[in-house]
Amino acid sequence: MSTPGNVDDYLTSLTTSAPSTTTTLEGLLSAGTATPPVAPAPALKRTIDQYIESGQDLTMDPDGLQEVIANCEKHIRALSDLQQRARDELYVESLGIGENGFEPAKQLLTKYQHKARGGGSIPEQSSAVGYIASLITWVTDFRDALQSARNAYLATDAATDGKLGSIAIAIAIDQ
Repeated sequence: MSTPGNVDDYLTSLTTSAPSTTTTLEGLLSAGTATPPVAPAPALKRTIDQYIESGQDLTMDPDGLQEVIANCEKHIRALSDLQQRARDELYVESLGIGENGFEPAKQLLTKYQHKARGGGSIPEQSSAVGYIASLITWVTDFRDALQSARNAYLATDAATDGKLGSIAIAIAIDQ
């Protein structure tokens, strides 16, 4: 399995079920009301089940899967950094347009503050910080689902290896 060049390449190649994301603060500002991404584990399980039901062999590369899990970790760190930037850079205390004495200016400032961190008429998940938090949750759930699949595969592989070893010993004793 080749390693993607960077987090953006990884995000693009992650999976077609991954939520689309804008990875710049400017993009987050212009994104409008956001819908939180759907949890990946059920979709991943459905895809695997459909693949197996189609009669195709399902194989797993534990080392390759570990590489994808490591890329998820990198992506989570990058999203966390972006979330911190959104929290720090998008929230403004003042626009300098007379918000202290001019009500429409005060309302505009409040709207920008809510868009950055949530509040007022903007749900938290539609704020820049909240939407990035939902992406972090999605990638974390995806990583955990992959780790669970890898752990189950390795446990099954070890159990099968142990059983095959017992059969080989029994055959050797009988001879």
